[in-house]
Amino acid sequence: MGDNAREHGFHWKIFHSALRRRPSSEQAGNPAGDLPPGAAHRLVKRELYPVHIFLIIISGTIGMGLFHNSGEVLSIAGPVGGLIAYVIVGIAVVCIMEGIAEMIGHWPIANAMVEFVKAFVDKDLAIVVGIAYWYAYSISFAILIIAAANLAGFWDWSTVLQNFLFIGGAPILLLVINCLGVFWYGNVESVLGALKIMLMIGAFLAMCAINNKDIDEGFQNNPYIAKNHATAVLVAIPIITYAYIGVEIVAVTALEAKNPHLSLKYPAKLIAWLTLGFYFFSALGFYLNVHWKDPLLPVIRGRNENANSLPESSSNATQTSSIAVIAVLNAHIPNLPGFVNICLIMAVLSASNTALYVASRTLFGLTREISPNDKYWWWLSKLSTTSYERKVPAAALFTSAVAFCWLPFLHLTKNYTLNDLQNLMSGMATVAVVLVWGILCLAFIRYRLWLRRFKDGPHLRDERPKYNHWTPGNKDVPFTTILGWLQPIPAYFGLVFCFLTVFVFATAGWWNGKAKAIDVLTAFVGVSLPAFLFVSKMLI
Repeated sequence: MGDNAREHGFHWKIFHSALRRRPSSEQAGNPAGDLPPGAAHRLVKRELYPVHIFLIIISGTIGMGLFHNSGEVLSIAGPVGGLIAYVIVGIAVVCIMEGIAEMIGHWPIANAMVEFVKAFVDKDLAIVVGIAYWYAYSISFAILIIAAANLAGFWDWSTVLQNFLFIGGAPILLLVINCLGVFWYGNVESVLGALKIMLMIGAFLAMCAINNKDIDEGFQNNPYIAKNHATAVLVAIPIITYAYIGVEIVAVTALEAKNPHLSLKYPAKLIAWLTLGFYFFSALGFYLNVHWKDPLLPVIRGRNENANSLPESSSNATQTSSIAVIAVLNAHIPNLPGFVNICLIMAVLSASNTALYVASRTLFGLTREISPNDKYWWWLSKLSTTSYERKVPAAALFTSAVAFCWLPFLHLTKNYTLNDLQNLMSGMATVAVVLVWGILCLAFIRYRLWLRRFKDGPHLRDERPKYNHWTPGNKDVPFTTILGWLQPIPAYFGLVFCFLTVFVFATAGWWNGKAKAIDVLTAFVGVSLPAFLFVSKMLI
């Protein structure tokens, strides 16, 4: 009797709660799988092929996190400390994505991250995950616009023209691209994603050819930020984590994948590994050619009292904080710095474009089950509607674009207090995504533990062999990851990493007693806002 009850719970929890929402070809873009016939205003087009999905993830991941944050890490931990931090974070992200990839492989469903948490952890927490993930990418859309405008400061041109093009024009252009439809958005990001890959490969080869051997400086630590080499690496870990945000976007693309089972398989399985390789070798190339005390490297504002003691840089006196541009400036190659800067602007705008896509699809998925007849929340159901011809979630797209559109305009003031607000919002976005990673690790752990309860019985062996990961050579399993044989150990490692990053590593820069109020506030708000949302949802 107890075994039957457990099996019944197994059926209901996993298959009824999750598989009932699985999209199929017959549903023709119906994301929920339970919409009434004729509800065409809530359908989307499935037009993303595997190459689209892979390059969209590349576009959403590779942006200022690599080309700006790697310079900040270098100035904090030195070249070897920076590379070690990249490897630590990369391994942790691989462990996180291994679990997400396995769940996506079995259930390539729309609004996957929310549904996984809802099925395996808690329904209220799932809603908070969706909200946090939405505002993280909606904020990122605006912050990356600011980053592109800052990169444009490399050239001595009209400030009015610069602000018009980037603060005013860029958001409109990206909104238009998203409104054209998912097929055209996918094509644009496929081209830009391919260009990013070529940029990273070309930059690494160029850095190796130049090779100023600045990496020989080894372990270092900026004494105004970290007391020793080990602490410097810990300070670098949250900064580098920001660069990896986006690898989980594969779960968002399930909504519009042409054939979810086939289209998501290899992007989900390989993206974290490839990102780790790209980032490590890109950082290695930069660290070969930029001294860890180069004055042009970005620093934590208010923590660069050692600037006067730094050796004089061979760089030109120009406005840039991108380590890629600094490296080619130091090489004194004519016209190359300007070309690299143009490439970086395109990379950042591409990442902003994908952030808008992710935010809009997340908001669309969150509101799809709200009934238009709901007494209190009927107005939110409008966010789950799509345009008549192109099937774009226009309301969710517009809402995601304007929610934090005021942030780029703060850039115009050049006010330190408002800049701190920008940093606060950026920190909130980073913490939100890391928390989502951790909760997804927890969802995967619970899923695997439930499966383990039935591994020796007939349920997995005979009735559901495709979920049996314990029988060697089981060809019925449709999807396996590289580290699947070790699970759930990698998932536990990913969960612990997320916890330590948010609650420990993020505070490492304070341990020398020189923390700024904005740093403390960023860490506090980043954690407390999702907690507040969770408590509020439970009370409603």
